[in-house]
Amino acid sequence: MPCAYELARYVYGVIPSTILHILWTGLSFSNISSNESLPRLCIDKEIDMVVNFFSEVDIIGKVTIK
Repeated sequence: MPCAYELARYVYGVIPSTILHILWTGLSFSNISSNESLPRLCIDKEIDMVVNFFSEVDIIGKVTIK
């Protein structure tokens, strides 16, 4: 995305796609209807991995993780 000062030159909500990097031009947005459930985002497994790793390392490792 361009810098904020560059974006300020354009009318609110209308940014020409030609100024965007090619990475951003492939994005798409979809509407989720009210009867569809939102996907559940969970990091419980990752938190458990960090806690287990924390308990296995020495004090220097614990300070680094913290």
